[in-house]
Amino acid sequence: MSVSHDLSPTHDLVEVIFELPHAQSLDGARTESLWALPVGDAQFRLLNTPFHATGVSLEDIVTATPLPGEDTRVLFARVVEKSGRSTYRILTYPDTTLADFLQTWKQLEAIGCTHEQPPGGVTSLHAIDVPPNADIEQVLVLLRSAQVAGIWDFEQGDWGHAG
Repeated sequence: MSVSHDLSPTHDLVEVIFELPHAQSLDGARTESLWALPVGDAQFRLLNTPFHATGVSLEDIVTATPLPGEDTRVLFARVVEKSGRSTYRILTYPDTTLADFLQTWKQLEAIGCTHEQPPGGVTSLHAIDVPPNADIEQVLVLLRSAQVAGIWDFEQGDWGHAG
């Protein structure tokens, strides 16, 4: 399933800004912002699966500091509580067809994974969320199988699963 969150700004949500080392971004971006819900004093629950930021996953609780002159944007400081989710990003190869992608994706979807694509960005890039109850070993087998089959390349953004 493709997740398309309509997380337009409201008075409840903030953007957590992650500064990215150059090597972390596939498109040269220096920052990535994720929508988050305030859950405590300077603490926020992430509501997106990150494309570039590593070490964080959907629903992690993070701390962040206010940006000067900003009411709805904060700068990531650290992870306070892990959600138990893992994050991967996949980049489909140029000759991958939609049918090839969907054939493998449906297997990941069947075990609970979701994905996001950047709005108006690189359409071959997908941020993959692996929920805590998913069999992470099965996920890795499917990701590797698709890589060997020439459908996509992948990398781990965050390991949140136990063990």
